[in-house]
Amino acid sequence: MKNPTKESGAIQQNDNFLSVSSEVKIGILSESSTKEDNFSHYNSLTTYQRKCLLATNYWRERRGLQAIAVPDSDTHYYSYFKASASVFKGQITLNCIQPGIIQQEHEKPLKAHMPQFSFFKRPIKNTVPSRNIDLIDLYDLIINPKHYKSQTEQSYTLYKNGGKTQPYKTYKDSKFDYVTISGEFSKRSIANLVCHSGYYCFDVDNVVDAELLKQTVIAIEDRYFETEFCFISPSGCGIKWIVSIDSDDIHTNNFEGMKTYIKEIYKIDIDDTPDVSRACFVCYDPNCFINPKYLLK
Repeated sequence: MKNPTKESGAIQQNDNFLSVSSEVKIGILSESSTKEDNFSHYNSLTTYQRKCLLATNYWRERRGLQAIAVPDSDTHYYSYFKASASVFKGQITLNCIQPGIIQQEHEKPLKAHMPQFSFFKRPIKNTVPSRNIDLIDLYDLIINPKHYKSQTEQSYTLYKNGGKTQPYKTYKDSKFDYVTISGEFSKRSIANLVCHSGYYCFDVDNVVDAELLKQTVIAIEDRYFETEFCFISPSGCGIKWIVSIDSDDIHTNNFEGMKTYIKEIYKIDIDDTPDVSRACFVCYDPNCFINPKYLLK
């Protein structure tokens, strides 16, 4: 199992936002004054929401919204830039991987080097992928209410009223698209694996507070694995927890080893079986977590 080194974006001070040219740049605002009232939005956030701030500000800027001002004291936020907090006065720009943007001098998006996995259109009986996507694509699908919000709300209700009964299972299987996180497939079966992504998707189900569990796992710092992505499952009572692994190891052996390790060290029970072609349903979670390193070039 591996522990990837976090990447860092380049920083430079500027009085104005730089226009997008050969590099995609995101302007993240930081108030020049350090008065407490300048950070009222920041102060209202939960610990988990602050953990996600780099990703949040990236998406706010992408949608034309003003970024949330972050005080110098938030060392977690600024540590990704590997620069002194004193640099962050006025406006700054950050080299960033932005979905859908293609460099003028290249034919492929900036994020083309990211590991990919297969995306399948619903229902679950469809075993032929429509395309390959990466974690930034998945993040965009999950946080956008136009894709899966209504289905997710109905799924929560069905699970709350009857648990994992047939009505819930039938609805989930027919209404949600899905991905095979662990790799690209020509068809969804172990024999048709084209390329391993280097990711595992762990299911943790039947929990009392899924949001609290999500906050717990993204706060884990472990030398053997790294949390790349996390969102609440279609039941509303569990999480999908994506971690990076060493894809050179045998999938089954690595999975079982990590499952045992996580249970012993963190007391978290993983529900999955080690099926490399296992489906992961894509549902709505506006507070989905993505490792901020994926937002940096």
